[in-house]
Amino acid sequence: MVRSSTVLKSSVDNMPVAPAQIYLVHARIDKMPFEEFRQRRAEMFSKCRNRNRAREFFNRQSDDYKFCILTLVNRNNPGKFSIGEVGEDFEFFDLHRRELIIQAMNLINRWGELLPGKFKLSDSII
Repeated sequence: MVRSSTVLKSSVDNMPVAPAQIYLVHARIDKMPFEEFRQRRAEMFSKCRNRNRAREFFNRQSDDYKFCILTLVNRNNPGKFSIGEVGEDFEFFDLHRRELIIQAMNLINRWGELLPGKFKLSDSII
């Protein structure tokens, strides 16, 4: 009796067929560092479905918004940004500083959810 795990049987004429060979074309034997994984994932999905919303949003904002974001980052991490970097685009900054920018934008977005739409000037009178 032939074990089914060693030889596969064909549905035609009940002839034994050799097991299929599987080739791992893009396989890696060593472990990939997380940073390399993030870069490769971004490269794979950047063209088809993954827009960089943080970059698009940051780049189209005014210098006043960028100043607020960079000031918020400098408050928690002193010296990360200089005043001369206020008008720069998102791509200008390195990976770590872009992550800090995204965290600050998320914090400001949360503040926006907590605040009402617009304050009236008449509220200045107590």
